[in-house]
Amino acid sequence: MHDLSLHNFNYWSRRILISYGIVVLFSLAAETMAWLITRKLSDGLQMDFLIDFIVIPTSIQLSFIAITFLVVKWANKTLSIYFLMLCGFVISLTLILTHPAVDGLELTLLLPMAIALIFFRMRVLVASFILSLVAYMAIYFWMPDFKDRILEFEFISYACILCAGYTIYYAVMQREIEVLSSLRRAIDTEQELRIEKTIIDKLSKTDALTGLYNHRTFQEYLDHLVDQATRYPLPIQLAIIDIDHFKSINDSYGHSIGDIILRRVAELIHDAVTVNDIVARYGGEEFAIIFTGKSLEETYQMVEDMRLAISQVQHPEMNGRVATISAGLQDYSPGLSKSELFAQADKLLYEAKREGRNRTAMQA
Repeated sequence: MHDLSLHNFNYWSRRILISYGIVVLFSLAAETMAWLITRKLSDGLQMDFLIDFIVIPTSIQLSFIAITFLVVKWANKTLSIYFLMLCGFVISLTLILTHPAVDGLELTLLLPMAIALIFFRMRVLVASFILSLVAYMAIYFWMPDFKDRILEFEFISYACILCAGYTIYYAVMQREIEVLSSLRRAIDTEQELRIEKTIIDKLSKTDALTGLYNHRTFQEYLDHLVDQATRYPLPIQLAIIDIDHFKSINDSYGHSIGDIILRRVAELIHDAVTVNDIVARYGGEEFAIIFTGKSLEETYQMVEDMRLAISQVQHPEMNGRVATISAGLQDYSPGLSKSELFAQADKLLYEAKREGRNRTAMQA
């Protein structure tokens, strides 16, 4: 099943990277303004400030954004999500390390944890929390400037804020997963209902034995096409087909063999017509075909080809014997009702049977 948490993955990945870029640009703007002020006050070039606080941090951040962009574009989505989280961590860490004297930058370590909320990834949340907490501890104990600025109370407070942020994110994540699971169940249920509806709809329209349209569906199509033919110049023909001596097949070989012959003949009939034609099992061993968009001569040739093909198939279930069909073919002419069209085609079928079967009778 499609993972709903990855819906519009590329779109959200781009938005995250753009957000990272905006953070870097704001940081760059602030640093550039500070450099210009410092330069004016000291009337010096301040190259060390330019390199240490602008060039190096910005290069690191933009480079990692570019690497993450390539990972998102070419790698699998799971790895990409971890890189998106890691990219946020690198941007936050760079800001903290570049400005150890600035209060509150520690809270930017909450940024990478937010990535887990977008993609519903609990492991990413746990990994980002551990990474952020370990980094914060390392900065405090190994950076004198940072440790001298912050009081122990503040250190504990920021650590608690990170833990509280994780707890809130975790609760939100649990709620997201719960909602997502409900949505998945709803989608599964809807799909099952659609499949059931499709199956029921098909069963209501088709004959269970042959897979052709059933009697009711045939009547609906015939009603519609006759109605269309009375309004527009739509050529249609109706063929009624019957398997010759089918009762003797059932009597001689049994109804199970008779069903096999029915299915085989139905398949041959279905394969002989076009996608624009309607084939139905009308009842028993009788079939009906509505031909559309053809001349009477073209339709007659199709029925004849069908009849000849069926008469040449040897059935192993009947010791190599063949089964033949007889057909009555009637062209629709304006003014004919549906019942009249069917009655004339049926009359032609019985004419074909009287003339010896295994033949097609067509209106004169």
